[in-house]
Formats: sequence, C-alpha cells, structure tokens
Amino acid sequence: MIKKDIEKFDYQTVLVKTDCIDEVVSNYACFGWKVVDKNPHTQYENIVEVTFERDHFVKNKDDLQYLQVNYEVDINRRGKLEKFKHLKSTIFSSVLSLVLALCIVSSIMLFLKNLTAIRLAFAIVCTVLSVAISIVTPLISCKMLKKERAIFDVEAAKINEVLNGYCTTAKKLLGGKNGK
Repeated sequence: MIKKDIEKFDYQTVLVKTDCIDEVVSNYACFGWKVVDKNPHTQYENIVEVTFERDHFVKNKDDLQYLQVNYEVDINRRGKLEKFKHLKSTIFSSVLSLVLALCIVSSIMLFLKNLTAIRLAFAIVCTVLSVAISIVTPLISCKMLKKERAIFDVEAAKINEVLNGYCTTAKKLLGGKNGK
C-alpha cells in the first residue's frame, strides 16, 4: 500500500488486463498520470490493479479529465468489440453442431429399431444429412470467421485512431510534459 498525499496529488486505481498493461500505462501517461503501484488482482489471474498519481494542480485538468473519460469509454468499447467479434460464427457453428448430433442420433436410433423400408429411408436421409452438415459447417464457419475478423480489424483500427487522437491532444494540453 502506498502513502497518499491527497493535498498535492490525485490518485486513480485502474483494473487492467495483463496483456494490455503497457498500452494503458503508456496512454495514462499522456493524461499526466504516472504509475505509483502495481498489484495482481486478488481474485483474477489476468488482471492487475494499477494505481496512478497526478499533480492535483495539473495544467488543463478539466480538459484532460474529459479526454480521459472519452478514452476509457472507447477502450471499453474496443474490449466489447473484441469479446463479441466471433459471435455470429460461434452461434452458427453451435446450432449446426446440434443439428448434426440430432441427425446422428436419429439415424442410429432408426437403424437399431425394426428396419422397415420407411425407417431405412429416414436413416439413410439422416446419415447423408449428417455427412453434409459435417462438411459444410467448417467451410461456412471459416468464411464467417474471416469476414468477422476483417470487420473487427476495421472497427478496431478506427477506435485505435480515436484513442491515439485523445493521447495526442492530451500531450498538447500538458505541453509535452509526461507525454514525451
């Protein structure tokens, strides 16, 4: 635990995923913050608690705070975008996998019962449908994944550009201090 001098400094503790800690620390420096403490989260392995401090009387504090809030909103938006980038292909693959399992079970059940011409025909149809689904599902899923990845890359690039804009503006407001 750090000793805080609340008359001279503002403090902020942020929960950060370990894989993007360098980016967050670097970008918070643009808003005049410097790291004073880093601790692993008590419950989650991939989260780190980072405590920052900034001079309480920093130049253009209100503007910096406004930019920082917008930065945080957009960084969270990018995180949600990444979290759900393969949602459609995952749902599609899951549904077709369930249909595939249903077809396989149905064909087995039809073969095991007293074989009549109608049951045999349904069993063959279910077997053929199972083979078709097992071939088509990966092909379509791969195309969907590529399309989703391309859409994500475009959207993430737009958000990254906005995030860089916040940092550039913040550096100008600080007059180059802590922004380097």
